[in-house]
Amino acid sequence: MRLPPRERDALLAEFPQGDGVMVEQVEDLTYVFGGGDASAMAAERVGDPHRAHLRPGNMEDVFLLLTGRGLLD
Repeated sequence: MRLPPRERDALLAEFPQGDGVMVEQVEDLTYVFGGGDASAMAAERVGDPHRAHLRPGNMEDVFLLLTGRGLLD
């Protein structure tokens, strides 16, 4: 999701952390993983495909979770 901080925080407050839901902040992007319908509910609440995109997880997500998203010099 790409939302202004206030809007993002209000939306994320509706979803309990834990229970298989994981939220990751990367600069101005927010990733919501797992939790059954949590990701779909977040994308549906935003209602704008340019601001919230729903897609299934893949091996790239696993790789980034294990190695991180930052680059080292």
